[in-house]
Amino acid sequence: MSSGWVHKDWRPGAGTQVLWTLCSLLLLALGVLGFGVLYLVSRQQLELSLGIEDAWKLLVMLAITAGLLVAHELVHGLVMRLLGARPKYGAGVLSGGIPYLYATAHGHKFTKGQYLSVALAPMVLISLVGAPLVAWASFGSWLILPLAIHLSGCVGDLWIAGLVLLQPPGALIEDRVTGIRVWPPT
Repeated sequence: MSSGWVHKDWRPGAGTQVLWTLCSLLLLALGVLGFGVLYLVSRQQLELSLGIEDAWKLLVMLAITAGLLVAHELVHGLVMRLLGARPKYGAGVLSGGIPYLYATAHGHKFTKGQYLSVALAPMVLISLVGAPLVAWASFGSWLILPLAIHLSGCVGDLWIAGLVLLQPPGALIEDRVTGIRVWPPT
């Protein structure tokens, strides 16, 4: 029996974008703290030196961050592909001027569990791979900030995962470039 609605579209409005920014700053702080403490506990020391002669280190960290953002979307796409979808990739700018990269599978309907896997896989996988590198790799200190920035960028995925969990059992989720479409249970 139909629930009376065809589908619901959701995309972040201006208010949501403000909340995302605030939550993103909190995730950034938690990421720096978490990965920083992991580094300290495993090394028993912290090396911080960023003078003008170390500006190249910032460029390296920016490159690592950019690589993590691309890897993030590739993980989304890989999970989509493993679930039978045909992902497409791109970039855009939200109405508030916030840039984003995306992986989407327009027209493919995922179960709630499948979509939660799509949404959360990059955060989980990149953090699980990054944490041991922070702890034990010789370049671990260089990863603290890029991994924290990546974590802060997962705010949209976490938000959408929360929305998916609120949908009725049996609902299907279609990824849209800037949001989701929820199809009612049949």
